[in-house]
Amino acid sequence: MIGRVIDPHVVRRNTVLLAGTLTCLTGMVQLVVAVATITLVLVTGIKSILGLGPAVFLASSAVAALPAGRAMDRMGRVPVLAAGCLSGVAGCLLEAAGSAVESAFLVIPGFVLVGAASGIVLLARAAAADLYPPERRAHGISLVLFGALFGAALGPLVFRPLLAGKELDLRPREFDLLAYLVARPGEVVSKRTLLAEVWQSPYGGADKTVDVHLSWLRRKLGETAAEPRLLHSVRGVGVKLVEPG
Repeated sequence: MIGRVIDPHVVRRNTVLLAGTLTCLTGMVQLVVAVATITLVLVTGIKSILGLGPAVFLASSAVAALPAGRAMDRMGRVPVLAAGCLSGVAGCLLEAAGSAVESAFLVIPGFVLVGAASGIVLLARAAAADLYPPERRAHGISLVLFGALFGAALGPLVFRPLLAGKELDLRPREFDLLAYLVARPGEVVSKRTLLAEVWQSPYGGADKTVDVHLSWLRRKLGETAAEPRLLHSVRGVGVKLVEPG
């Protein structure tokens, strides 16, 4: 495109499309970071991998950016950006399917594809630079970058109502307790097990400690022991998390 004058209408249209693409991308990134950790724990049941989901996503993004940049120089901007968008769509579909059937073999490749999409689509700024002459290139890139920043800010506002009706202000131990039970839906977990796994007290401790934290957690979840919605006590055995039906 160097040395060629581009129709101003085309420049404006393509700038809006590139900015809109980055808005969608960064909004999606916010959602991935929000749910990746708990999704992987839920589908595997392994609490020790807490944090692995976002790491897979970010590593895939970094690895995909380098070959994508070289491919853009050889093949042009549009085919590579289109491939990045398709990778994101395929990754989201895999993650949705994997979450539905609780399969890590689908969820993890989904994270990889979505991460690759992020690394590729962020190169849209290079396409924006091609649209503008040297003296206006920084301005053109800034317009597209605004879309990315707008999506990052807008993402939490859009997805928060989808993820929860309210925020939970949990203390670290309350979060650990809830995460342990969420990873084992429908399974009755004894208080001794909770003391060993959540409190790291393999030789036992006071059951009252678990009872108090469960009471605090129920209050924040909007329920009581007498009228449970999620956390159901099994007399003489322990507690289980029941998915609302």
